[in-house]
Amino acid sequence: MFVPMVILGFVVLAVWLTLAAGITLPLWYWAPVGHYQHGLVAHGVQLGYFPNGPSGSGGTGFYIDTLPKALLAAAACLILFALPSYLLVLTARLHARTAGAAAPAGQPTGAGGGPAPAPRLALFSDQENPAQPERGSGPVRGRTGLDPGRGDGSGPGQGGAGRVAGV
Repeated sequence: MFVPMVILGFVVLAVWLTLAAGITLPLWYWAPVGHYQHGLVAHGVQLGYFPNGPSGSGGTGFYIDTLPKALLAAAACLILFALPSYLLVLTARLHARTAGAAAPAGQPTGAGGGPAPAPRLALFSDQENPAQPERGSGPVRGRTGLDPGRGDGSGPGQGGAGRVAGV
C-alpha cells in the first residue's frame, strides 16, 4: 500500500506545483533562454514542442514570450489550480486514514478509525493553559498593557532612579 500512496502523492503534488508556478508566470516568463538550430536564441517559456524556435515550422503548443501571453497563461493556471488543490487535500486525508487504519492495536485513534487528533494549542485564547505557569507569576506580574508609571521616574522604562537603594 505504501508504493501506490507515494506515487499518488507525488503525481498530485507535481501537478499542483506546476500550476502554482504557472500562476507566477508573469513574474519570470522572460528569464528562460532557449537555444535552437542555426544559432537562434529565444527568451520565453514553451508549453509544447518547438524544434525550430517559437516561430519556426513544426512547432505545436503555446510559446509564452510576451506579458499578455504570460497573463493569459497565469489566468488559465489559476482557474485550473482549484481541482489539484482539492485533490491534494483528498490525498493527504487518504494518507492519514490509511496510516490510522495501519496503526498498532494499542495506539489511540480518532473518530472513524483515523489517527488521534493533535492536541489543540491555546495560543491566542483567554482560556488557561495548564502547561503554562499561573498568570501573574512571571516578571511582568500580570500587567497586560504598558504602565506609564507614576510620573516621578519610577515606573517601567523610566530608569527607576528614585528607587535604587544603597548606592
